Amino acid sequence: MTAITLQDLSNAKLDVDHIADLATSSALTAVDRKGNVKRTVAGALAEFPNAAAHHDAAALQAQAAQIAATSAAQSKTIVEARAAEALASSNSASTNAAISVGAAATATTAKTQAEAARDAAIIGSGVYATEAAGRAAVSDGQAFKVQGSGAVAAYEYRRTNSTTSVLIASYPSTDGVWQYRGEIASGTSVNSLTRAGTYYGAAASTINDKPAVFAGLAFQFFVYDSFGVNSRFQLQEIRQWGVPSNVMYRWFDSSAPTANPWVDGTRDGSIVSAKLAAKAVTAAKLADDFSYRGQVSSGSVDDLVLAGSYLINAGLAGAPIGSTTGYLRVSVHGFFVTQEYFNYQAPDIQWIRYVRTDGPTYGAWVSRNPDSRVFVGKKIAFLGDSITMNGDYPSQVVGRIGGTAIKLGFGGSRMAAHATYYNDFSFYKIAAAIATGNYSAQTASAAYLTGQAIADYNTPAALLASTNWATVDYLVVAYGTNDWGNSPIGADSDNSSAGASFKGAMNYGIQTLLTAYPNIKILFATPMFRSRQTAGDGLNSDDNLYLGTTLLSYVDAIIAIANRNHLPALDLYREGAVNKWNSSTYLLDGLHPNTAGYQLLAGKVSAALAAKF
Repeated sequence: MTAITLQDLSNAKLDVDHIADLATSSALTAVDRKGNVKRTVAGALAEFPNAAAHHDAAALQAQAAQIAATSAAQSKTIVEARAAEALASSNSASTNAAISVGAAATATTAKTQAEAARDAAIIGSGVYATEAAGRAAVSDGQAFKVQGSGAVAAYEYRRTNSTTSVLIASYPSTDGVWQYRGEIASGTSVNSLTRAGTYYGAAASTINDKPAVFAGLAFQFFVYDSFGVNSRFQLQEIRQWGVPSNVMYRWFDSSAPTANPWVDGTRDGSIVSAKLAAKAVTAAKLADDFSYRGQVSSGSVDDLVLAGSYLINAGLAGAPIGSTTGYLRVSVHGFFVTQEYFNYQAPDIQWIRYVRTDGPTYGAWVSRNPDSRVFVGKKIAFLGDSITMNGDYPSQVVGRIGGTAIKLGFGGSRMAAHATYYNDFSFYKIAAAIATGNYSAQTASAAYLTGQAIADYNTPAALLASTNWATVDYLVVAYGTNDWGNSPIGADSDNSSAGASFKGAMNYGIQTLLTAYPNIKILFATPMFRSRQTAGDGLNSDDNLYLGTTLLSYVDAIIAIANRNHLPALDLYREGAVNKWNSSTYLLDGLHPNTAGYQLLAGKVSAALAAKF
């Protein structure tokens, strides 16, 4: 047996160190003691960076690490054997043994490192075929990867328990990364281009299934958002090279390619550069209702800030006070918006306001009615019976001419005295309460009538008591239909605090009110035509007496007492436009107005206020 020299032991140590370098070094290559360059495990990883999607690099790691570990183990065995020989044959046994033991220790360390590298490579290559397989291989809370396909190289999950895991990440493959894919080969169909990215098509190439208008044109081809099983769906775009405004799009379903037409995305750039500049897009080229944005039945007018026109249902929040169903026109100037509101059945009734969308800030609606200039900032109170109580004509009036409405309607009330709780809401009684500021009787009667579930009298009674009558500018008084046949008309000179006659109650109310508040301008409105006396009897007020009297006699009494006190009166009976022929159009039940009737009434009262004050 040849004697082992110290040089042999030194060479063995260098070989073991080299093996360890192959396994653990971060360098891409390592040089052995004979000058040979070999690839390290790190080098193998660098050459195969997509190990998560393809197992090549991981396999190389494992293989290289296994070789390194095996070689280290063999070297350790050789070194140990040679060390034993050296101990038996060398005259300097103790020295050689020490050297051999050191070399053996170095080899053992290298073996351990190589095995660790091998294990790391095996773990790194732990991409499982299925989610279930990966979940079975790890513990709760640990992550694992599952092999993907197409644009996804791998999916990463975290195990919750033996039956459940949660997807926490996806890793793209080269198919899933947006990049330039190269020039499209002649004879290729664009239907086959499903990898996300950009492509180039030469003008001279024969490329199939592109839009016919791109024949003979060089173009860029884009594939976006490839998704679905086997990348079934894509958004595709084609643009003319050098003329990017010439563009078309399509949603492409690879399972039915012929059912995916290309959509024009403005092929002709001259539409922008020339036709619009020349104002060649005329009304004839637009839809008749191109600016109409539809009907709005809920929400708020405050939200309608896009340019165009809208049909607005009555009662929409944010609409002008007093408006009914109408249409809204919106103009946009940056963050400044102008809203114009037109009543649908009476478009001469208009409002306008500005809105700032950067706040947002909403300006007050301003009436465009020329008469509104007189009433802007004014308070208009409306006294009357159920026609005032149940209707919205007060708000419609101020919507037409401006001002603020104070609606004080009390169903069942009269001009003159009443034998029940309604008496406290008769005109002469309310006039006395306003003059004295004592509304206790009205408050008590309102509570009683409301408690009887007749109607809500508490709300108008509270408003009556809280109104500062020194600030009221106008008062519309509309009584009489409940007095018909129930109140004696009396003489023009009657003036009684007891409201014993119709004319006496009216005289007393005027005197009492204007003595206390001479600033108030009063307009009296007479009853309208009635098509019945009691519900369903069909006895109209033109042709039939009620308890021996005509409704017209009360109309004339109002006009007479108003004239006697130099106050204006609106004759709604003769000039209200409701009669036996059209009453069903304007009256809900032969007595109370319907929606159209209240619009008619509001127009009459608005015109009278504007004309007489």
